[in-house]
Amino acid sequence: MADKRISELTAATLPLAGTEEIAIVQGGETKKVASSNVGYKQNWYAENATAPNTAPVATGSSSITLGDSAEALSENMFVFGNQAGYQAINANNSNFLGNQAGYEAENASNSNFFGIKAGVVAINANNSNFFGNNAGSDATNASFSNIFGYQA
Repeated sequence: MADKRISELTAATLPLAGTEEIAIVQGGETKKVASSNVGYKQNWYAENATAPNTAPVATGSSSITLGDSAEALSENMFVFGNQAGYQAINANNSNFLGNQAGYEAENASNSNFFGIKAGVVAINANNSNFFGNNAGSDATNASFSNIFGYQA
């Protein structure tokens, strides 16, 4: 092998396993490194070992959704939690954080629902903030509202 140029070597089978050794020059010295560490960068996120039962859905442009059955059906949403944002419509520019936060909320644009079941089935709750478990649940015509506390 030492008598061959790199251009003369046989191509490796892809994908690499990550255990292959690659020669590098570091500080003027030739060293070896596993292929899994070449081009290594740290992830800015973490993944569960198992996938959710029902994958999250983000159909709204510029929306991010994390959680089992979580949905971001409108634009510019951040939704996190199991079933958070599920079937919520007209919720542009909103944040739903917590299991079932914003579940079936309708007309909840520019709103923040933080807590387990915060804003569940909230109807016409635009520009509102519901903070706490069950805060603002079943709220109707609650636009421009701030509701804080457990079951508030």
